[in-house]
Amino acid sequence: MYLHFPFSSAMNFMKLKGHGNLIKLVNKVLSNYPSGQLKRRAKKWFMVEIMKEKDMFVEFIAEYLPDANPVEVQKRLELWRDAARELTGTPELTFIYSKSQGEEDSKALPCPYYEQLIVVWPTWKGKCNTASECREKNEMDIACQKKLNKIAKKSNSATFINNDRSEEKEFFELDDGQQPLEIDESQRKIFALPSDPAIIDLHRRYLRGKVILNPEFQRFHVWDRATSSRLIESVLLNVPIPIIYLAEENDGNYSLIDGQQRLRAFFDFLENKLELHGLTVLQELNGKEFNQISPDYQDKLENSTIHTIEIKKESSIDIKFEIFERLNRGSMKLNDQELRNCIYRGKYNQLINTLALNKDFLGLLGLKEPHKRMFDRELVLRFFSMYHATYLKYKPPAKQFMNSDMEKYRNVTEEDEKELTETFKKTVQMTKTVFADNAFKRFVVGTDKNPNGEWERRRINQALFDVIMFGFSQYGQNQVIPNSDAIREELIWLMSHDTEFIESIIIGTSDRPKVYSRFEKWLHALKSIVGSPRTEPRNFSLDIKEKLFKNNPTCAICQQRIHNLDDSEVDHIEHYWRGGKTIPENARLTHRYCNRARGGSNNI
Repeated sequence: MYLHFPFSSAMNFMKLKGHGNLIKLVNKVLSNYPSGQLKRRAKKWFMVEIMKEKDMFVEFIAEYLPDANPVEVQKRLELWRDAARELTGTPELTFIYSKSQGEEDSKALPCPYYEQLIVVWPTWKGKCNTASECREKNEMDIACQKKLNKIAKKSNSATFINNDRSEEKEFFELDDGQQPLEIDESQRKIFALPSDPAIIDLHRRYLRGKVILNPEFQRFHVWDRATSSRLIESVLLNVPIPIIYLAEENDGNYSLIDGQQRLRAFFDFLENKLELHGLTVLQELNGKEFNQISPDYQDKLENSTIHTIEIKKESSIDIKFEIFERLNRGSMKLNDQELRNCIYRGKYNQLINTLALNKDFLGLLGLKEPHKRMFDRELVLRFFSMYHATYLKYKPPAKQFMNSDMEKYRNVTEEDEKELTETFKKTVQMTKTVFADNAFKRFVVGTDKNPNGEWERRRINQALFDVIMFGFSQYGQNQVIPNSDAIREELIWLMSHDTEFIESIIIGTSDRPKVYSRFEKWLHALKSIVGSPRTEPRNFSLDIKEKLFKNNPTCAICQQRIHNLDDSEVDHIEHYWRGGKTIPENARLTHRYCNRARGGSNNI
């Protein structure tokens, strides 16, 4: 079946998403094609590639045309996929595909910009979340086209789908992608019950606390009034709406897995909290609340049924989490901790949320207020997960490791809650005393071109967070705080000199061997400091280093200026292992990089 692709509208949409540079590049490539059928086919190829990469068509329809027939949407998506398979095999277009795959094609058309394309295109494909629509002569496609044009005119910064990890990357240092859950075969069971309750029945269950709508989810993921109103109109017009998914809890209540926005719209309208706006068919209802529409319309809305699927409590908790992830398709995709906040309700979740508000803890993360995407809460959970199971029982993926901890301690006892609170607060206080603003951040050593090292200023390194918090939790404040300088210097030394430790905090950090390695190294170093006799110092004191730096901040090896105290080490002039004493007369100041390159070790 022949499909017409609205190329210009799709290009406008890409502009809306901030991909102006890619658009220029695409136009340069297309300028090399002669006008006519070949150019039209090239345009189709680009549009199909966009859709094929991200499968955004269904989300686009569901988000902005909630009254669309799901069966028709699925049928249209299949047409798109068929077209993609056909068009990407078009011989005249293989030069782009072949070159992007690193292959040679003797029949490829010449294009002076293909080298730019193969650099930009893979990067763009991985980051761009966009949607375009095919247009045939039917009402749904025309409505889609009008909706796209309307949004494009209304705003040049609209966000449609945000399901990448960009916010997470701004806050955390990430080295590896999402790992799949490992679910035992015996646990791969789903117990589900389909039903068709009336909207008024769901509302009654909600008012009795039997159906839980997450209020924190609602703060950041909310439909506007017009979208909610169109959903109400759709029901009054007998237009089917997507399925609602619920998960049964152990207490018999139900958490919403998918359909938060839809139920919120219905409930707000029934409670006279929503005034209809932007209706295009039942225009006479614009400006009215529920108690202002006719009794017939009221009955129609209340008695309309919604197809629901209830995931029963007998289902594996990991399966529930996996289902929640797959159904999580809203305009702002929930991250793992936001999903946990919805799924694992209980005293343990409340404790984590409360402790994440600790001012000292927020300060260590560089935050003045709680993170809107709950990254601070996830770090509290990371700490407790390691504290409970220890690194010796860690098994990837980290996501599942933390999920298990949430489930196991879901209804934490008062005694355990008190112990966890005290442990968390004292550990945070020790971390603040030892590392201050540089807590949980990497120290990046210099190079031969620039020997000056520096701290990672913004992002939290989760691997360092794990070892620091767990390590300090094993000791009392009276053991750690008197040794603050030595502990701090020891961690900087590991990040500067120990190749295995450095690799364990930046590459494959969730792999079990890397986790085990960095914990073993740090705990051994911590024990050697806290338990070492003070009468036989191995390292120079911070006081000696400060005096040397103040007197002459020049590296004794490369003779270049040392820019900050943390990037300096005090090296033994006569090697320590040869019997050199740890005294001022045997001390010299160096860059950490220079001392490492020379082979120095165990120095402050």
